[in-house]
Amino acid sequence: MVRYTCDPLRRKLVPHTAIVLHLLSLLGASHLRHCRQHHPRHHLQLLPPYQNHRHPNILLIEDNIVNQKLGIRLLQKLSHRCDVAENGKVALDMLKANEDRYSLILMDCQMPIMNGFECTRQIRSLESSGVRQGRLPIIALTANVSSESREECQKAGADFFLPKPLLLQDLKDTLNQFVAPGA
Repeated sequence: MVRYTCDPLRRKLVPHTAIVLHLLSLLGASHLRHCRQHHPRHHLQLLPPYQNHRHPNILLIEDNIVNQKLGIRLLQKLSHRCDVAENGKVALDMLKANEDRYSLILMDCQMPIMNGFECTRQIRSLESSGVRQGRLPIIALTANVSSESREECQKAGADFFLPKPLLLQDLKDTLNQFVAPGA
């Protein structure tokens, strides 16, 4: 009997073993060798590390459900993986727990609890203090397209600015500018 698990990104059932194989790939080769030794009838393969997938994982930080759904759908159309945080505090917790998971952040500026400006400043502070390695590209998202809003995004540490609602071609062009193919 084959067990199935729901894959929310593809909205279909996938064999349970595919999920197990992916989890094993995240655990690493030593765990895989142990499983092969103790369960020889299962032909397990090590999947490539998550960061080496053809399309990078993006963190979408957005409080509005409609904008979340739009962002997710556009990223899916561009074959990108996406996680969602509903505010800056949740996003910081996700970044600290998964330091190497994300290649880029799409950050709404106006959110409750912690807005995008403060979250961006805190991410840049973690990077400058050495707690977080490298510089993570942050694309500010806002419905306010004034030059003052653009300047405020830059002062906070955002790398680029996109107006909302997001348009597919604008998002594609921006992602191509900041994320290397195959990252």
